[in-house]
Amino acid sequence: MEKNGRSYTVKHHLNGHRFGIQCIKFSPNMDYLISLGDANDRGLFVWDFEKEERVTSNRLGKIVNCIAFEPS
Repeated sequence: MEKNGRSYTVKHHLNGHRFGIQCIKFSPNMDYLISLGDANDRGLFVWDFEKEERVTSNRLGKIVNCIAFEPS
């Protein structure tokens, strides 16, 4: 895949958001990934990144602008 003059290799497919993704964030140990859908999507998903499996999901009632992991 090529975008903006850069070449990328797709290694993981995480299907779930229906519209767009506003933000993604890895856990400090890199085991999990949180994806936050855009204003139209409003989905919040937690993924086991290596297994490419959704651990949990939630549809948000209000727009969320950012996400973060709590430091251990």
